[in-house]
Amino acid sequence: MKKTSRLTYYIFTLFFFNLGNIFANSFFIGKVTDENGKPIPFAEVYIAEDSFGTTTNQDGRFFIKADGTKTTILKITHSAYHPLEITLLEGNHQNITIVLEEKVYPFDPIYVVGNLYAKESLNIPVVHQTFNIQGFPSSGNSVGDQLDRMGIQMKDYGGAAGLKTTASPTGYGEHILVMMDGLPLNSLQNGTFDFSTLPANLFSQGEYYWGHGSSLYGSNAMGGVINLITDQQFSSFIETKIGELGERGISGRGAFTYRNVNGALYGNSYENEGDFRDNNNFSQKSYGVQAYLPLGEMWNAHLFSLWNNTDRGISGSLQFPSPLARKTNRDEFHILTLRGLSRFGQTEILFGAVQTNEHYTDPDWTIDSKHEVLSTRLRIIHRFSAKGRIRHNIILDGSANRIKSDDAGKHKNDFESVGWLGQFQLKPSIQITSTIRTEWNGKSDGTITTGSLGFILKPHIRTLKAVLLNIGTSYRNPTFNDLYWQDAYGSKGNPNLKPEEGSSSDLAIKITPLQSDALLLTFRGYHFYTQNLIQWIPNPDWTYSPVNLNRTESYGVSLSVDYVPVKFPIQFKFTSDQNESRNLSKGDDRRKRLLYVPAVSHWAEISWRIKSLQVNLNYRFYGRRRFTYSQFYDAVELKPYNRLDFSITYTSTEITGIRPILSVGVKNLQDRKSQESVYGYPEPGRTLYSRLTIKIP
Repeated sequence: MKKTSRLTYYIFTLFFFNLGNIFANSFFIGKVTDENGKPIPFAEVYIAEDSFGTTTNQDGRFFIKADGTKTTILKITHSAYHPLEITLLEGNHQNITIVLEEKVYPFDPIYVVGNLYAKESLNIPVVHQTFNIQGFPSSGNSVGDQLDRMGIQMKDYGGAAGLKTTASPTGYGEHILVMMDGLPLNSLQNGTFDFSTLPANLFSQGEYYWGHGSSLYGSNAMGGVINLITDQQFSSFIETKIGELGERGISGRGAFTYRNVNGALYGNSYENEGDFRDNNNFSQKSYGVQAYLPLGEMWNAHLFSLWNNTDRGISGSLQFPSPLARKTNRDEFHILTLRGLSRFGQTEILFGAVQTNEHYTDPDWTIDSKHEVLSTRLRIIHRFSAKGRIRHNIILDGSANRIKSDDAGKHKNDFESVGWLGQFQLKPSIQITSTIRTEWNGKSDGTITTGSLGFILKPHIRTLKAVLLNIGTSYRNPTFNDLYWQDAYGSKGNPNLKPEEGSSSDLAIKITPLQSDALLLTFRGYHFYTQNLIQWIPNPDWTYSPVNLNRTESYGVSLSVDYVPVKFPIQFKFTSDQNESRNLSKGDDRRKRLLYVPAVSHWAEISWRIKSLQVNLNYRFYGRRRFTYSQFYDAVELKPYNRLDFSITYTSTEITGIRPILSVGVKNLQDRKSQESVYGYPEPGRTLYSRLTIKIP
């Protein structure tokens, strides 16, 4: 990272280097549908002689250009449909209709959407995985109850009322950028995001990008990016929840069509007594609206709004219980996305706002604090039509951030950024990507610059699927608490803090040893380095303030196995990670392992479907983890975390236009008592639950 005054000129020179060639001799405008005429969004459309292409929009429409050859072969692919090739003669073609034949899967396919590359995961130069949020029933109500799977380690502060945040390979949950349909959600107050605030059945799936991501997405992406994707099928359902610990809830969505607008209304009411601990109850009420509106032939708009109210008891840790503490949140999330296609390429414009009103009280500690945070964002992405072997993408980003806090005061921070993503096809099997992004902080004249370089090899070897190599830099801005915190005990923030800086490298090799896509092995090696870590440390009077102190590193290897045989109704996933991490700063903590980063971790999932019955097993193991550097604790490591979850789902045949789905399951089937994913916050033992969902097509 460095300050620069000429970088803007350099970036815009790259943006428009190829602008004079955007008008092709031939262009094709069309629509991709299924056999029933229903549009297929996010299908890939590209020219056979050139790996660059485009993706269909929400209406299934696309625009693509050719270089003026006599004939052009278009390839159309989608994970849920059989690929298709069509041949078109030279010239301009409009209103092309392409029909794809649906594949038959024993399990629901996962659709990969939302990334800047608009390509399938093998073409993304960041190691990347997708996960189905609806595929595995679980106890609880939130996204956080669904995410501690397949490489994502969750820090659960105990039961439905406990906060649920991620643990990063860098050791800090603030280093994982969390997004909803591309809108950043990390708290401007403390840097993390609490997944317990989002109802799970609002989302269809998620994407997890390992490694640095600031050169595409901005602050907090030092250890990875999680993007939650809202369910945009606009189907109707009613779902009831009943379980142990006083769990009960009802939620539903009603879809509607008005003229050419497709929409849905959502509501959720949920309660959990959490009575395995005192003061651990949780209640939530949510209301939401979604709408999809075509804007002419090639543009569309998607609106998503959610109003969320939670009330919970904060029971505290075992060492410092809080029998009367409570926290209430009133959160709002609003996203308006405009997407369009033209001969100039694809354009996406995102308007977003996140507003949080938090009130924390604890009569035992005479604490009564309120925090109001508002963040608004405008993001513009344009993917220029490819010319030859080069494609340019520009990303313009701006945010306005406001806070009014009893502890941090009243402040504002504004950020603006410009970024570039270049894709260079050296050969049909070799692609190089490059990104660069510069951010301006409204409070100073300084800039933050990050970048990355990716290499993708897809050789024509049956067993070797792909080789992905990516190196780059990332950063995290100080939070409002870091900069401005003040409390009655004398602790305060530090307005002179520098942003945290990080770099990482990642190598992945994907192999199909059975010479088919049924079995995919992914070998991965990675390295993270971080400096200027922000640490809150006490002075001789035992009042705390943050300083830029530490340098850390983490490195390791992992193996992932995905097995989905075509002829058998079984799906198996396994990931094993071996990690070494250490603190590089001088002092007593030098070379100690990073907090909450296990040396060994494993995840496994098995799904087995026979006709209308599906059985799921989910297992995760975290080895011993250091939880503190303090000299006042005798034990500095958590015991291994070992949990097995089990569920059975029965999907009935359609009855008078509705389809009942019943799920029953057990969390912590082995009944491991007093397990802790975070020190001092035990999770409940064996917990039974059930779900009844009525789907209305």
